[in-house]
Amino acid sequence: MNICDLIKNRKSCRAYTDQPISLEIVRSLLETAKWAPSGVNQRPSKVAVLGRNSREKLASPVFDKLFSKSCNKSKRLSFYRRYINAFQSSCL
Repeated sequence: MNICDLIKNRKSCRAYTDQPISLEIVRSLLETAKWAPSGVNQRPSKVAVLGRNSREKLASPVFDKLFSKSCNKSKRLSFYRRYINAFQSSCL
């Protein structure tokens, strides 16, 4: 597949399920992600992989911050609010 096909056929998926992902798939995705381009090859990205227990423990403070008064004024955040609500309900 060439780059034009990849760009034309890409999609964003926001249909999350509660089906667990195998550790093998996670490792494969992380290995592949290392090859993604970055500005001047600086590789500034950091990734944290959380299991259900860790995710549940961290979710409440993160969502509290997202929905604080200052964040609620953000038009960009309000566009994604329904996705955040769906994700939040699956975390808690």
